[in-house]
Amino acid sequence: MKKAFPFTFSLPDSIPRRYISVSLPRAIPSIRLLIPHKVRRKWRSTKSRIHSGMAPSSTLAALDLSFSPLDTVKALGRHQWSVYDAQYIFLLLVGIFVLCVVETPGAFVKMALATLIILSLILPITRQFFLPALPIFGWLFLFYSCK
Repeated sequence: MKKAFPFTFSLPDSIPRRYISVSLPRAIPSIRLLIPHKVRRKWRSTKSRIHSGMAPSSTLAALDLSFSPLDTVKALGRHQWSVYDAQYIFLLLVGIFVLCVVETPGAFVKMALATLIILSLILPITRQFFLPALPIFGWLFLFYSCK
């Protein structure tokens, strides 16, 4: 059974109103089949945030200004782990490889760099920037080590 979409047109009084049934060909796939479910869900959540009327400055108020590493430990305890968190294990392996391969700065500079990265991920105030930027920094360090 073909589904039809009835459209009504307002015509002049001399011509009676009619319902015209138009059906789409079966060859045209639904937009729902072309776009993955996760992408559509992400669009819906972004659209709801845009239309929620929330001021952009409220995201500034949501920043974590704490310097306590205990807050990071608590956040790790509350985190819902998923398959996508495996990227951090991969980045850790790449980071260890890069620190072993790079010869130019020396052992003390590499140790200081590793300490700074770990410290930036432990403090909540810096973690908000460095955790999302970790893949970019990993690629930059890997690119630097390939010279």
